[in-house]
Amino acid sequence: YIRIWHDNSGKGTSASWFLKYIIVRDLQTMEKSYFICQNWLAVEKGDGLIERILPYADESQKNQFSYLLSKQAYHSMSEGHLWFSIFSRPPSNKFTRVQRCTCCFVLLFTAMLLNILYYDQTNETKTNQTSGSLSFGPLYISSQQISIGIIVEILSFVPSLLLVQFFRRINPRNSHNQASSLRDAIYKIKQQKQPIS
Repeated sequence: YIRIWHDNSGKGTSASWFLKYIIVRDLQTMEKSYFICQNWLAVEKGDGLIERILPYADESQKNQFSYLLSKQAYHSMSEGHLWFSIFSRPPSNKFTRVQRCTCCFVLLFTAMLLNILYYDQTNETKTNQTSGSLSFGPLYISSQQISIGIIVEILSFVPSLLLVQFFRRINPRNSHNQASSLRDAIYKIKQQKQPIS
């Protein structure tokens, strides 16, 4: 089990924690141990406890609906949704926030460009009001506007999807290898400077 607690020293809502789960990884065997909480560690929320003892989660606990639902919902928002993932990107992911912002702006600007190309056609449909149109007070939507919207979304989605897949598949620059090669070069220089005795 794991005993986890905090001293409730934060101010206001900063004193409250919501703990989903803890994963402990053995670095020698690379085995993961799960400890599922799904509770508040707060005086004013939940059951009011700021200390909990979490037992080791077996397979039945890891497959419970509430745990799977919260984990899947978090993963879908932090990884699957392009706009929300800018703010909630998992730290171990290779797909950086800058790359995610680039994909979002490509999607936005491509959609704007395609909407500019179809702008005159939507003005023509306003003057030729046909029977296949919807109007809600001052809002008027024709079937041609709906089809233009679908075409614009498909055409702007394709380059954004390609860019997302490109960023997901490229290998990031490994700063550890650069640092170790720099360390090796400095070591060789020091070795050359030392007098031979």
